[in-house]
Amino acid sequence: MDNIFYNIVSIAIGVILIVFGIVKIIKKPMSIGIISIVHGLLFIGFGIYGFFIPKEYQFITILSMLAIAVTMILSLLLVKTTKKD
Repeated sequence: MDNIFYNIVSIAIGVILIVFGIVKIIKKPMSIGIISIVHGLLFIGFGIYGFFIPKEYQFITILSMLAIAVTMILSLLLVKTTKKD
């Protein structure tokens, strides 16, 4: 249970991303909303999974959370919405 901090932060980031995704779906850039919800669910899943994994394998959940964060950043940069005036 060394990385309880990472697990709790991962769950919190997941909840924030899900709320962000729902708000974005309501405001109509649907793709960003769906991407945010999927990444939020992944964050929550790995955060919860981190509580049950043995101590010697806890680095896997931290690396998974890092990979999810990188793919989220890349997704937001690649699916950039432009406003039409």
